[in-house]
This record gives sequence, C-alpha cells and structure tokens, in this order.
Amino acid sequence: NRAMVAAAAETLTSVDVILLVVDAETGIGRGDAEVARRIADGGIPAMAVLNKIDRVQPKSRLID
Repeated sequence: NRAMVAAAAETLTSVDVILLVVDAETGIGRGDAEVARRIADGGIPAMAVLNKIDRVQPKSRLID
C-alpha cells in the first residue's frame, strides 16, 4: 500500500489533469478525502468522476 501511495504521489507532479474516481455506492471515504487534499494542494486541475452509479438507489442520492 505504501509503495502504491508513494508512486501515485510522485505521479501527481507530472500530469496535466487528474481524474479522481470515487465509488458512488460507498461515497467518499477517508482515503478519497486524503487524495483529494493532496490534489488540491498540488494545484493541478482535477475532476471527480463517479463510478458504479448504476448501483445507487434512489438516483436522487447522486446529487446530494
């Protein structure tokens, strides 16, 4: 896990844009929040992408 996190953190400095994929069914977890903070601190343009939206019921939860 640590090696993967270190590799991802190193990569953040060499990209033009970041897509943060979040599991829509489980929501933003502690790890997602930490990654989002690192992205924000890096000043690189980023967008959150919801994965597994087909599993979310009711669909109104997607806009909460």
